[in-house]
Amino acid sequence: MAKNIIEKREARATRLVVDPVYGRLNSTCDAYGIGETLMRELIRDGKVVAIKCNGRTLIDLASLRAFLASCPRLHGGGAA
Repeated sequence: MAKNIIEKREARATRLVVDPVYGRLNSTCDAYGIGETLMRELIRDGKVVAIKCNGRTLIDLASLRAFLASCPRLHGGGAA
């Protein structure tokens, strides 16, 4: 019995962890602190890629990260 439990734990520990390629619109907005209206504008303007899958809008996370990386950085003392 104990051997079975240990094998199950080891199997879970060795699972491959992969970064997701797409995220649902609302959960991606929450995770990145971006409002849904702004996200839809970014999609409309071609700055972020999205697809429709089974009625859901999925955000291409690589395109979102690339967009965010292109945004200007603030350096100490500046207003936000």
